[in-house]
Amino acid sequence: MTAKVLTHQVDGRGEPVLLLNGELMTMAAWEPIAAGLMVSRRVVRCDLRGQLLSPGAPPTSLDGHIEAVERVLDELAIERVDVVGTSFGALVGLELAATRPERVRSLIVGQASARPSVEGWSRAADIVAACRRAAIDSSDGAVVFDRMVELMFSDAYLAKHTELFDLRSRAVAGFPAEYFAGLLGMFDILAALDFGSHLERIAAPTLVVEAARDRVYPSPASADLARRIPRAEHVLVSGANHGVVIEEPASLLGVIQSFLARRSA
Repeated sequence: MTAKVLTHQVDGRGEPVLLLNGELMTMAAWEPIAAGLMVSRRVVRCDLRGQLLSPGAPPTSLDGHIEAVERVLDELAIERVDVVGTSFGALVGLELAATRPERVRSLIVGQASARPSVEGWSRAADIVAACRRAAIDSSDGAVVFDRMVELMFSDAYLAKHTELFDLRSRAVAGFPAEYFAGLLGMFDILAALDFGSHLERIAAPTLVVEAARDRVYPSPASADLARRIPRAEHVLVSGANHGVVIEEPASLLGVIQSFLARRSA
């Protein structure tokens, strides 16, 4: 049986731009950025397979995620699109641009690397272990969430939003084991990731966004990623951590709008 098209949302009018989620995100997390873009753009958001709003067995490869994203574009009759991806969504965007160049007009990727860093992966080891347990009976669901947000956000941001994160932790603790199996599938893809020379095939104008305080992909991961992509630009968002989409949406929106405006001109 063919899986249903990914759950998606479309807002605004104009040239299309596709926003691709990180691991623990849903498309709702893009709201402040989407609101700024939809003034002049047709903004497409989706949850990847295995994320909260697009249930079902997650693909075991980036190519499987790309095929699902392409189905969304086909459903919306979008031939070419500007792609913005963060974290895991950035990896999907990179693979899409490398293997389906006719579909990507420009590419903005952030909080990613060409391969997992030893430092970043070691920090995530206990998260992956908790995720494996939660994928069986969801008993460690709150542990997965709590450890991930500790890694993704600054201490100051977490302290400012303690009540909100406590509420979300309790909510995630109630998610079914299937959700954590989907998350685990993304971790498994990350563990085996190595773009190698693959990124040299990207022809779309590309911007690599680095979060200055990213603990998942610490410097110089972003600079190395930009060097591997022909003619890619590289920009640093100061003060931002891995969860820059949520923690620093205004700063990231400005970077996205500036790049898209220059590409349109």
